[in-house]
Amino acid sequence: MTRRLPLLLLPLACAVAVAQKPAPKPPPKPWANKMFLPDILQNPAQEPPPVIAHDFGSVPFGSLCQRTFPFTNPYDVPIQVIDVRTECGCLKAYPPNRVLRPFETAEFVVTMNAGAFKGPTTKKLLVTVGPNFLSTAELRFSCTSREDVTVTPGQLDFGLAPQGARPSKAVTLKYTGKERNFKVTEYTAAHSAFDVEVKESARGFLSTDYTITATLKATAPPGQLTDIITLKTSDPAIPVVAVSVGGVVRPPLTVAPETAVFRDVKPGQQAVMKLMVHAVADCTITGVADAGDGVSVDTFPDKRQVHIVTVRYEPTAAGGVQKQVRLKTSLPGSPEVVFTVEAK
Repeated sequence: MTRRLPLLLLPLACAVAVAQKPAPKPPPKPWANKMFLPDILQNPAQEPPPVIAHDFGSVPFGSLCQRTFPFTNPYDVPIQVIDVRTECGCLKAYPPNRVLRPFETAEFVVTMNAGAFKGPTTKKLLVTVGPNFLSTAELRFSCTSREDVTVTPGQLDFGLAPQGARPSKAVTLKYTGKERNFKVTEYTAAHSAFDVEVKESARGFLSTDYTITATLKATAPPGQLTDIITLKTSDPAIPVVAVSVGGVVRPPLTVAPETAVFRDVKPGQQAVMKLMVHAVADCTITGVADAGDGVSVDTFPDKRQVHIVTVRYEPTAAGGVQKQVRLKTSLPGSPEVVFTVEAK
């Protein structure tokens, strides 16, 4: 005879069966997320977060917000970015365009255009790394684009600025909020690569304009220029306005590649490699210093902005060479460019 549960006990039995069913495991956290952690080399055993999140806060409509991440390879294999996908055209990613060796760090820049939306928004960025092992990092960026204050253009962008030059860039801050006597009361910049001037340029019944001008200092070091000018205002609804500063300060001379590598050259043989020297203006290469040890350098006497330099290596005995060679030029101030020779 088959025994059946009373009808009153059936719901209880079903509830027990559901309770005993194991909960599904959460998806694994992407190990690529660890590459965006600033202290990953100091604490490599830490778990990757489920997502990398950054909030730009409340910004003027039209602002180009920028975030620079340290992008570190904490693993024992070379890694590079092989794919980037954005949820919105307002997000742009500028990953390093080279392979990162183990424990090497580069910069990963992300911009968010607050002129592409109004009000609060959150958008996703997916970054896939590989190629030997694949993982996709997930980044989320939040921002509130305010309509009562705008910045035109959205960034103080110096572009490619020669080192030692003094270019100036300006943006206009327009305020149309409720504060009738709106003022910018104070301003600061995180770095000292440029001078800042903030000046009221127009005032009407419904709006107030300020012009923010940044002038690059002659002492600005070469490299990526990333900064924020923070403006404090008299409106408690928007007490701080951030203006992004970007660009690249280019040194007077660059050489590519920076290292001339020669391998397995036998005594009596000659190996040749070409380098390109790029100057900020037409000049001549006036001299070569620290050659020798089988290394010789040929240059052209012409005055030009781009020079092709021929490096020759002709060893007289077995062994290796690692040295720096300096090229002198006729540019004002007589700047030099240095490249390395590695030979075996």
